[in-house]
Amino acid sequence: MTDDTTTRILKFIRIRYVFFTILSELAGLFVLVVVLMAAYRRFIKNPDTIETKAEDTIALILLALIIITGFFVEGLRIATAGDR
Repeated sequence: MTDDTTTRILKFIRIRYVFFTILSELAGLFVLVVVLMAAYRRFIKNPDTIETKAEDTIALILLALIIITGFFVEGLRIATAGDR
């Protein structure tokens, strides 16, 4: 391959990487917002039609922890390896 072809391929891969990185960060943020909205509706607004059980609380906490851990791991990866 020529240098020009290699450069174009690397540029294409970089564009795809940036696109999917931003998309995954936005998806994680969206899920975290939805979990917070569900917690607000269940615990603060607390309509009479919703019966709150311990399993509900555990599920919301676990979902939030999974997303927050994903952000933390991504930050550690960027801090150690750089954003390549």
